[in-house]
Amino acid sequence: MKDIIIGGYAKYNWNQLKNWVLSIRKTSFTGDVVLIAFETTKETVDKLEKHGVEVFSINKELNYKSKIPIHVERFIFIYHYLKTKNYRYVITTDVKDVIFQKNPVDWLENNIDNYKLVISSESIKYKDEPWGNDNLLQGYGKYVYNELCNNE
Repeated sequence: MKDIIIGGYAKYNWNQLKNWVLSIRKTSFTGDVVLIAFETTKETVDKLEKHGVEVFSINKELNYKSKIPIHVERFIFIYHYLKTKNYRYVITTDVKDVIFQKNPVDWLENNIDNYKLVISSESIKYKDEPWGNDNLLQGYGKYVYNELCNNE
């Protein structure tokens, strides 16, 4: 079975995506690389496709517009893309600030044991990181914020 690395972006250009794309291409990863695109340009799509990235454009494919922030909404469209597919490992990451140093599948094959889900952390508590702190409060409200703000 094939593996997939999938992410989402909105309004990014090639320069903002190239480190993510080129770094995974420098590893031994042989699976599919897919980006869910919200508000993209033909120029960006052409560059991504030149490097073997499949681009699933939400606006073009589904004629969909939304005001929900992409860092929240991307997950439902990753699900939409994957629900009719069959992959061994599904890896999803941020795309603007992630650089692959090695093939992540190698780590999964050697460490996942019987787990079905592996989640990484940025190793900082929500309350101690401004973006995460604001996102937790605005996205989920005061009750959830108070429950989780001391967690990574």
